[in-house]
Amino acid sequence: MTEPAALITRPIRRAFPGRAEQISRARDFTKRVLGSCSVTDEAVLLVSELATNALAHTTTGDGGQFDVTIYRDATSVLIGVTDNGSDKTPAPGTLDPESETGRGLGLVELIAHRWGHCGGKHGRTVWFELTDHTMGQDDAPLGPADRHPVEPAADEHVASCQAEPRWRGCG
Repeated sequence: MTEPAALITRPIRRAFPGRAEQISRARDFTKRVLGSCSVTDEAVLLVSELATNALAHTTTGDGGQFDVTIYRDATSVLIGVTDNGSDKTPAPGTLDPESETGRGLGLVELIAHRWGHCGGKHGRTVWFELTDHTMGQDDAPLGPADRHPVEPAADEHVASCQAEPRWRGCG
């Protein structure tokens, strides 16, 4: 697997109050930023899942806020959702076909090329990367070994994004 080139665009960021109705606004923001990119639908779904998790599992839902930050280059999209933090470490749960909840990080793990998190109880960013295979990349499907969480500090591409000071707890 070839590592993606360094992102060449400046991040586009927006803060949202920690209220349920703001999740649809985060989806709209993501859709507007990415436009007709081939991975827009996937990005919108995953932002919705991560924003929902921010409200449900962190102090963001208690009057805080969450940020959506989007980096994009010619072949990939890197998106982080930063919340107000929690003592819990984000991890995909076992998918229960009868449950109406608990699928967020499982979807991220399934759809994203890679994903990870950084931070802790005072602020955490959960990020994911989607690769746009229609823009000059190999169209070979990704296998399970290509879709996995990455420790952020271990990856130079993500580490460069972590240097962005608004991604609290990263870098």
